[in-house]
Amino acid sequence: MSENCGYIDHHRLKQLRIDKSVSQKQLAKSTGVSLQGIYRLERSPTVSTTLTLVKLARFFEVPYGFLLGEAEVDLSHYAADNQLAKQIKCLLDKLVSIERSQLEDAIEKFLILLESKSKLSEQIQGITYEEELMGLWWSMMNAYQCDQWETIISKTNRFMELAKALNRPYLAALGKIYHTVALRKSGRAIQEEKIKSQLDAFGKSDTMKSALTLRMRGKALVRRGHYEDALKAYQAAQDIIEQSRRDDALFHLEKSKLLRNISTVYQRQAQKKDTKESANEYFTQGRLFLERAKRSLSSLQPNLPLQSKIEETLLYLCEAQFYEFEQKTKPALRLAQKALNMANENEHHGIATRTRMYLFHLNMKDCHWEEGMKYLSQLFPLEQYQHGSFERHYRNYVKVYEPQIKEYLKKQLGWDISQ
Repeated sequence: MSENCGYIDHHRLKQLRIDKSVSQKQLAKSTGVSLQGIYRLERSPTVSTTLTLVKLARFFEVPYGFLLGEAEVDLSHYAADNQLAKQIKCLLDKLVSIERSQLEDAIEKFLILLESKSKLSEQIQGITYEEELMGLWWSMMNAYQCDQWETIISKTNRFMELAKALNRPYLAALGKIYHTVALRKSGRAIQEEKIKSQLDAFGKSDTMKSALTLRMRGKALVRRGHYEDALKAYQAAQDIIEQSRRDDALFHLEKSKLLRNISTVYQRQAQKKDTKESANEYFTQGRLFLERAKRSLSSLQPNLPLQSKIEETLLYLCEAQFYEFEQKTKPALRLAQKALNMANENEHHGIATRTRMYLFHLNMKDCHWEEGMKYLSQLFPLEQYQHGSFERHYRNYVKVYEPQIKEYLKKQLGWDISQ
């Protein structure tokens, strides 16, 4: 059975078919993909197998990453390549009947065409590898949001191989970290000390001292409550970004995530401060980084539209938490609902689940019991969130209202779960 490779962009697939002037039935017959499969792939974002992706990409003569929706690819390269191939074939057909006096000119032209095709093929291959890297990144991130650890494990080796080939050591480091995290999350016997030693090894290597590796170290520190140390790691990562001249889409994505992570740390520190003055100082800093993260989205949207939507959704959620800190429940609810709508629309199930927990928390905190229970009902059975990747959110947003939940279920539904 072919493994899943990610969501095919249904708008691009349909437009490619229209541009090629073929019907859904003709496309199905030419590629070997079922007619029902073509219809489903064009109707909405649908997970595709690697085999289906390969068949469609070969038929339309586009790189895999283009069908996965990761970047606007200059397809003129592929059109030029096809045109050169046709010219070479036409010339070869004529060579059998060409006059001797014209043969020398024909051979010269033939060699020029071959050289042009060779150079263009190298260019296309480079683009294809970049697109495959982006496609794998996108698939890994979506798998992470949906807790699909086996998918991440299966894709990280190829991701690291491509990252090294394209001289992206910081992405190779990311692949190793995500591979290790996925192994642990999937229940494999990996000790925390082993993960820590791998992170430390990245920090000691000159090639791995990247913004991304430092951000991952900062996240690990945040989980353990070491906020000051996390900020130091984040600030070191920010220094790298400020000094870097990189301008590719993945680096802009890393910048946006880093700014959002810094904003969250300042917010958490503000919540822990004893004096209002001290809390406001950290809160103001957090707000500044949040605004910078929002502005950085403009660099992502043209090349990584789907990942940009994930970041935009998470920023709405982050901003809602700032409003909650200011005790402004209405704008917090509005932004959290906006985040949930975006998560549902783009099928980011992990973010949607976290946001439902947060909306339940906000409504219960503001004594909107019925509205809060509406979001709670979408989380049944609750037991599934007491362990794993949602445990922290469940503990912070749902478990604190356990007495009210029990009372509501007993009163409204007759369920006595107090035992």
